Amino acid sequence: MSFYEEFTNNIDKCVKILCHDGHVYHGYIDQVDETHVYLRPLGSKQKESEDTSYFFLGAALISVPFTAIDDISFNPFHYW
Repeated sequence: MSFYEEFTNNIDKCVKILCHDGHVYHGYIDQVDETHVYLRPLGSKQKESEDTSYFFLGAALISVPFTAIDDISFNPFHYW
C-alpha cells in the first residue's frame, strides 16, 4: 500500500512520522495530496471552523513530502 493510501485511510488520526534526515513529526492527519501529507500539530484535535480563512488554517499545518518519509506509526499515543 502506498503512503497516499495509508494516509488517506487514516485522516484525523494521530501519526508519528520519522524522516530520512532524522526529523520526527507528530500530529493529526488533516489532508493528503499526491506528494505530501499535511499534519495538524498535537493539541489541536478539532478542525478549524468553516468560517476561518484558508490562509490561517494552512499556516497551522505541517507539510511532509512522501519522499522524505522513512517510517510511520499510527496512533503512537494510544492513551490520548
